[in-house]
Amino acid sequence: MSSFSNDRILRLGRGVRLQFEKSVQGHVLLYPEGCVDLNDSAYQILKRLPMTISCVKESIQCKYGTSDGVVEFVEYASTMKWISDV
Repeated sequence: MSSFSNDRILRLGRGVRLQFEKSVQGHVLLYPEGCVDLNDSAYQILKRLPMTISCVKESIQCKYGTSDGVVEFVEYASTMKWISDV
């Protein structure tokens, strides 16, 4: 069960940003403690922020036919301080 309610707006955490990195030919997440290469699924979720979880799930569902893993990724990203709710 998600620690975020479906109607709370999620945003990137303080000091966190998405960026396309030419050296890895992909998107990365830059945050105060470092940098992480993103797979397409993670990027597709994070690029939609700020948005509610329910809207992110709906958007991912429309694009890919499934929204499996969205809540789990959001919770992981939250524990890493990559995202927070407003």
